[in-house]
Amino acid sequence: MNYLLYPLLIPISFCFGFITRIRNLFYDFGFLRSFRSKLPVISVGNILVGGSGKTPSVIFLCNLLSSKGYRPIVLSRGYKGKAKGPQLVTKIDSALDVGDEPKLMFQRGCIVVVAKNKVSGLKFIEERDLGELVILDDGFQSRYISRDFDIVCVDARTEKAVVDLEQGHLLPWGKARENLDRSINRIDALFIPINSLDNTKDALYQRIRQKFPSRVDDFKISTKTLKVQNLFGQTLPAQSVGAFTGIANPQKFFDTLKSLGFEITKTYTFSDHHTFQAEDLIRINRQCSDPLVCSEKDIVKIAELELKSLDRVYYVPIDFVIDQNTDSSKLLEISKLQLHKK
Repeated sequence: MNYLLYPLLIPISFCFGFITRIRNLFYDFGFLRSFRSKLPVISVGNILVGGSGKTPSVIFLCNLLSSKGYRPIVLSRGYKGKAKGPQLVTKIDSALDVGDEPKLMFQRGCIVVVAKNKVSGLKFIEERDLGELVILDDGFQSRYISRDFDIVCVDARTEKAVVDLEQGHLLPWGKARENLDRSINRIDALFIPINSLDNTKDALYQRIRQKFPSRVDDFKISTKTLKVQNLFGQTLPAQSVGAFTGIANPQKFFDTLKSLGFEITKTYTFSDHHTFQAEDLIRINRQCSDPLVCSEKDIVKIAELELKSLDRVYYVPIDFVIDQNTDSSKLLEISKLQLHKK
């Protein structure tokens, strides 16, 4: 953060906080109405912008419920996608059309509907009987939709992520989307991604946990890294690589590669949700002779480029799993509660 910008950012942050507070009060007291779906709605969202593990959490929850015989469906606005929707994501849809995260969710086995207007998306799902339970992607601030259960993702993998939460500075001064103390009553459960490779990180988890009341269930989520592979199914053993990514927190991706034994010789960072062009890959290819590795969210867009050198590009699939020391039975109780609530 450039300290010279503080005199400008602080008053803007104050105005942003005032607007979000008034908006939330209007919903709290019924001056603004929320749409109530006929289906149970579980929201997965966050307090801070970027990098909290929201997308892997949605995939994890969706696949867990599917494995138990339920029919969950993900509703996303398809951030940066061209499609207004509502529409069901299919294999012929590009990431440019539906957004990189919905495309990734679909490839990971989720049934996904994208809609810029989420109320229209809910009606679309209801009318076509596409599922029996809706997982509302990035839904914590979507107060215009009534939710039965709110899960908030809070990152405990780095010191900086925890400090950002503790400071609670609102946008654009900090990373908070709204005031935590005033929104905490809307939170039913926490998904807390932890660094399972480093036991000392438990202190970060404890600092986060004390920010929330005891009534809020929390689920430690460990990262499971699958084999580093390319689009043709070839795996890459640990070696020297060039790493590039267009995600909110590139350092986490680089740290993951290092933890897997890879030596990063060059790094290239792009803005979050960056739309990769052929020129990006051509430039990186020219500058780095080592194999190239990106995140799984990047590869869904790169796969759509017409390039001959894609066999040199590998990606790191990430799965979230309930930490072995966490009581997973409570999570299943959530789904059972919502399915029988209406």
